[in-house]
Amino acid sequence: MPRTARGSTNTLTNAAIQIVSLICFGLVVPSAYYGAGRHAYYIPPATESHGLFINFVSQPFFLVGVVLVKVSIGLFLLRLTPSQFYHRFIWCMQAFMVIYSTVALSEHQF
Repeated sequence: MPRTARGSTNTLTNAAIQIVSLICFGLVVPSAYYGAGRHAYYIPPATESHGLFINFVSQPFFLVGVVLVKVSIGLFLLRLTPSQFYHRFIWCMQAFMVIYSTVALSEHQF
């Protein structure tokens, strides 16, 4: 089965999703260790700030991961539709998602 340009792009997008997913997992585990998901009453004050910092650092990775999943689904939908209208619509939606997420990511200041 020959590789098409869309198929290889979708494969690369899925590989990027897996990498970002592993990074997010690596950030969620210590965040949970330092109190993520618990009430503030049960978290010692010494570890609370460290857990909140890890949570803050992980947010851009989750944003990028969500965008990559949406782009991957869009690339998959491009293979299903024969209509030129839907091809343009899907590409416009993907461009909007990437631009919107880039702006959101630039607003997330360290």
